[in-house]
Amino acid sequence: MTDYREHILQPYTPAEAISTAEAAWRAGRSERTMREWCPRHGIGRKIAGRVCVSAIALDMFLQGDERALDAYLKGDRTSKMVTVYYERLGIPVPPYPETPTPEEHPDRCKARNGVTLARVGDAD
Repeated sequence: MTDYREHILQPYTPAEAISTAEAAWRAGRSERTMREWCPRHGIGRKIAGRVCVSAIALDMFLQGDERALDAYLKGDRTSKMVTVYYERLGIPVPPYPETPTPEEHPDRCKARNGVTLARVGDAD
């Protein structure tokens, strides 16, 4: 798979960004594994010093849908193979190429239930 990390969580939408704790729960793995998977599999990135996981990319990865994940990582937010994941998770498809920055969102990297997350490196 080609490296297209600049498209992970781009455009940034708080609804798509989940914590490593939530990602670990969804995947049945540890938070440490989630932090390792982010750069290895292109499912998340550091934003403002915290690792945020794309709920969309994680779901694609867990489903083994390499074709959709590759399209997502290339910046595709409009094809059916990508939008179906947004629909399934109840996350609005972001308007592209608008790219609000995480700095514009003080609530960045919140869990879907609205709980503010601990910094990466805190208790696992």
